[in-house]
Amino acid sequence: MLAEAGRIDEARDAFERLTHDDFAAVSNDLNWLASIAGLAQAATELAEADRARELYRMLVPYRSRAILVGRAAVCLGPAELYLGMLAGTYGGTKLAAGHFDAAAAWSRASGATPWGVWADVHRARMLMRAAACADDVATAAQTAADALSRAERAGLGRAARHARSVVRASQATV
Repeated sequence: MLAEAGRIDEARDAFERLTHDDFAAVSNDLNWLASIAGLAQAATELAEADRARELYRMLVPYRSRAILVGRAAVCLGPAELYLGMLAGTYGGTKLAAGHFDAAAAWSRASGATPWGVWADVHRARMLMRAAACADDVATAAQTAADALSRAERAGLGRAARHARSVVRASQATV
């Protein structure tokens, strides 16, 4: 949340404290998977490719699971979503796309619309970061525009903001 609020230095410091000594600060308890999901978000926001690769290896055995907090009080969505974010952060674009596809399929199958929107938002962000030509930018822009429309219909303000930022970035590169 610090990174998203623009407090990058604080976010990086907090992230480093949690990742020190191979993530020793992360308790191996009921909320471990949720903690790894939070670290995946931080690694993505901070563009920490090396840590993203480490987190990916930790999370991949749980790829078929939904990530729950506590005794299922909150669902953070499919592990596939976070794997896609991590793979996209360390440069595994094709691998990430497969995870985003799986997250979207999980979303459709479970009727959990927000997670499908987030899969497309993160896919658009990754595509924009990896864009090597005008066609790549156009694909990222279209993916973001579709995600933006769905986010707005679902009332997902934060997802809409992220999608809008990809649309604006794509317009700036034209």
